[in-house]
Amino acid sequence: MPDHSATDFHIRTARPEDVPEIHTMIGELADFERLRDQFVASIDDLTASFFGPQPPAGALVAENAETGALVGYAIFFTTFSTFLGKAGLWLEDIYIRPAWRGQGAGKKLLLAVAEVAKERG
Repeated sequence: MPDHSATDFHIRTARPEDVPEIHTMIGELADFERLRDQFVASIDDLTASFFGPQPPAGALVAENAETGALVGYAIFFTTFSTFLGKAGLWLEDIYIRPAWRGQGAGKKLLLAVAEVAKERG
């Protein structure tokens, strides 16, 4: 396994041009979970879900600060608690490619999702 110990990661909101790579990583997650047969979302489905007129979901990506390569993603959506009477944020997926695990990208993604939740109240 390559040594990525000096690598830094930037976390940012996904852009439409990221969707094909996010789609590929979702496929990697589906393979890991042995659920490839249930992964039917297309690139167009994801694009509409993240960037349509009323997008039901959001995505953040972790990118290698040196190369700009995407190494992971987080997908989330708004929920509502009837008991609290407030909206919340549900983290649907957080995924880091195996070669980049243990380097802090996942922690940075999780903290960024928490920041989105705080910003939304």
